[in-house]
Amino acid sequence: MTKMLENREDASRNSSWWKKVIAWGGKNWFYITLCLLATIGVPCAFFVPPIIPGLTNDGNTVVSVRQGILAVLAGALTMLTLSETHRKNTHEKDKNNRDHTRQVYAERRSRYTTAVEQLANEKAAVRLGGIYTLVGLVDEWLADESLPKDKQKEEGQVIINNLCAYIRSPFPIGEVQEYIDSLSSFPNYKDIYSEDNAAVREERDIRQSILKEIQSRLRSMGISNNNDAIQEGPWSIFAFNFSSALFFYPVDFSNSYFSKSITFLGSIFIDSADFEKSTFKETAIFDSADFYGATKKSKVSFNESTFEGCAHFRDTTFMSPLYCNNTTFLNDASFESSGFYIKRPSLNTISFVGAKFSGGLSFKNTHLEYLPVFSLSTQENFHRAKFSYNTPPSSYNFRVNNSSKIIPLQEIKYKNKTYIIPAGCALFNPDNPSLPEILSTL
Repeated sequence: MTKMLENREDASRNSSWWKKVIAWGGKNWFYITLCLLATIGVPCAFFVPPIIPGLTNDGNTVVSVRQGILAVLAGALTMLTLSETHRKNTHEKDKNNRDHTRQVYAERRSRYTTAVEQLANEKAAVRLGGIYTLVGLVDEWLADESLPKDKQKEEGQVIINNLCAYIRSPFPIGEVQEYIDSLSSFPNYKDIYSEDNAAVREERDIRQSILKEIQSRLRSMGISNNNDAIQEGPWSIFAFNFSSALFFYPVDFSNSYFSKSITFLGSIFIDSADFEKSTFKETAIFDSADFYGATKKSKVSFNESTFEGCAHFRDTTFMSPLYCNNTTFLNDASFESSGFYIKRPSLNTISFVGAKFSGGLSFKNTHLEYLPVFSLSTQENFHRAKFSYNTPPSSYNFRVNNSSKIIPLQEIKYKNKTYIIPAGCALFNPDNPSLPEILSTL
């Protein structure tokens, strides 16, 4: 047994020795190759020509062959030297580039840290400076071609999360805090929102600046069928979380393109919320949000927008008019357990005129103080909402709360199925919109 162990140790030492030799050779291959060429090439130039069969040994011929061999050897050495020089230069350049890249990344992260600290500064100008620094850093990460796309997105999303967190943060001003604690009765709203209150005005401007910078990067104008079409912007790739945010100012996300999810879960909108002509590729969450409509012009608008993912407005309170005219819902839309308590009702206060529902629509347990409008007659045409007949009839639910106004409904039978949809509306095929609409029972 002892002898076997000794043999294994010897084998291990031999293996380790060979590994060291191979490693040394890999590091010094250039010098080893030069020595081999010189050691082999030079003697060959002097001793090989005289013994070549058939070569005339008149001196000049041998010299010519010898010079040819030396010339080839010199050329090989020159090429080898140039190759090694190029390798070293390339390695040095790559190293410099890596060092520069590391310096750039370190400098960006340093600016990021400083900007985040500025967000907590008491001075509004300093906070605003931090905001613009963070916005610029997102643009820099996205423009950095040395990074793969997923890494660009990862770095940018971290900063986006900070911007969203600032929007969600409570505003540490006594008057506003009292206002937040007593939202149900809107105490002293005019005093809080007044231009005389500099602190509130400054904070409002800062937060609206953040939303403006985000919104301007959520779209890229393109031409499609001779019409302006909103296309994906550089910031559309990010997810935005505004859950439980208090928007004590108008919110404008019109003409925006959201490729990822956007969340307003439990958010409070004191003034208008404008999402007109926007595109939502994934689920848009407005569950438990409150639209209070504190000003006369307050509204919630999704006119001509497109929801490719689900549209969730469950347990949501609407005290502002809701407009979804000509809006396209390609997936399920839910207003379950929501309440519509419009403070200043007018014609078509809750409007879905011209909307298209390719998925389900639910008003289950919703409370309506005013009836939603799904169809409207004008001198030019009759505008109506359309519901997909490719969707199971059970996906359309208009059983509102018992204390609510009842939505007028109609039954349309099609292919042995009975669809119950709002009166005056039609069934259509979203896969082939050119097919005739179904307006009555067949």
